[in-house]
Amino acid sequence: ALHAALAVQAERGAPLAGDADVAAVVAKAKALLAAKESALEIDVDEALFAKYVRHFSVPLQPLCAFLGGVVAQEVVKMAGKFTPIPGFLHLNAIEALPDEMPVDCEPRGTRYDNLAAVYGHSFVEKLHNLRHFMVGCGALGCEFLKNYALNGVCCGKGGLLTVTDADRIELSNLTRQFLFREHNVGQPKSRAASEMAKRMNPAMTVKALEMFVGTKTEDTFDDTFWLGLDGVCNALDNMEARFYVDDQCVKYEKPLLESGTMGPAGNVDPIVPFKTQTYRDGGQADEGGGIPMCTLRNFPHLPDHCIEWARDQFELLFVKSVKQAKKFAEDPVAFIAERGTSTDDAQSIFEVRGLLSLLRAAEARTVQSACQLAFDYFHLLFRDKIVDLTSAFPEDARVVDPDTKQDKGAFWSGHKRFPKAAMFDPTNETHWRYQVATSALFAALLGAVPQKKEGDNSYLKEWRSQKWCTQQMAGLKMPEYVAGGVNTEGDAAGG
Repeated sequence: ALHAALAVQAERGAPLAGDADVAAVVAKAKALLAAKESALEIDVDEALFAKYVRHFSVPLQPLCAFLGGVVAQEVVKMAGKFTPIPGFLHLNAIEALPDEMPVDCEPRGTRYDNLAAVYGHSFVEKLHNLRHFMVGCGALGCEFLKNYALNGVCCGKGGLLTVTDADRIELSNLTRQFLFREHNVGQPKSRAASEMAKRMNPAMTVKALEMFVGTKTEDTFDDTFWLGLDGVCNALDNMEARFYVDDQCVKYEKPLLESGTMGPAGNVDPIVPFKTQTYRDGGQADEGGGIPMCTLRNFPHLPDHCIEWARDQFELLFVKSVKQAKKFAEDPVAFIAERGTSTDDAQSIFEVRGLLSLLRAAEARTVQSACQLAFDYFHLLFRDKIVDLTSAFPEDARVVDPDTKQDKGAFWSGHKRFPKAAMFDPTNETHWRYQVATSALFAALLGAVPQKKEGDNSYLKEWRSQKWCTQQMAGLKMPEYVAGGVNTEGDAAGG
């Protein structure tokens, strides 16, 4: 069907006109098969061809989003160690077409004409006036919000999308949660994402909340709230919340769009009252969708957590810190005012202390100043943050239900292990190797040493030893501990 349609289009030098061209495309397909230009031995399904040709020139945003993801993945491969797929990709979603052709498909000069060409303008109006609830606004939530905005969901006079997410934007989110930008770091995810969605479609009506969905928030998400919904969309990263929302949808007989990711895998699970199984009884969405930021900050217990944390810190130390220093130099008053509006005090304190160390190092631009900067960050990360955490939650800390005052057990249990603050030890290989590597990167960043040339394996060779590190330590000053904060949002036991 594709080759026949492309052939007819090429012969005419113009796009296919829809139903009027079905006969021509069917005839071309039969001619191609008769000419034995393909090894295929199939019959031409004229009913399928009619559906195919009718919408051949109609781009649909969800399909474009999927294909864009595939193309982006192949482009990334070109710049790395993986090999792009040297093949032909053809994807169709015939099952998504309506059983009968709608009667109100003619274009009206709106941004939704392509959608209406397939589903009709009455269907588009229904999308406009939906009252939907989206739970979670991370990687999945950003994708859903974008799709909603571009397809006019909740963009009518009667439409409303309520989005809730209690998390704040972290630097590591920027690599996969595409509605967020660097200036959004520290802001509530739901509000920042909703603002970006409204830029995509100003007609969209969004109510952004910063709340968890569970038994403790049933005074907000009460009977009236649930009964007023047309549907629910989950974009969550934990099973407890998924089960709760699923139970509410069963109770109030609301359709649920469940989804999940785990590494490169992903799935969507539409759950319809009285037609499908509930999520609890057989939904297929995997737990995933990213690492909760509270786990990443304070309670990592898997290798994936440590890798993601290290990536986040690398970006902070060697990219974001430089950008922050530049912004501070250009307009100190505006920079300080922006810090004052951050909702994550713990992260702001950490970043400002790092910035002060960087500004001091930039005044000298020497190897010694680079080493001092690395030394300061070692204690910020592995001493001060841990002292802050253990001060807030001592080893004998207990978890107490804020409503019932019931003792729920030890805070440091399960995956949470009581940590110990580190003091730099030049005889500890992990410590001195961190100091050497970080000093070298800061020295190159400050211009204290030449940039490394590709393939130069002798670069700063004399630095790569415990002896060199010990020599540099003689001139370093131990940074003073300054109490910061602890952000445990997203962790039930922590707050």
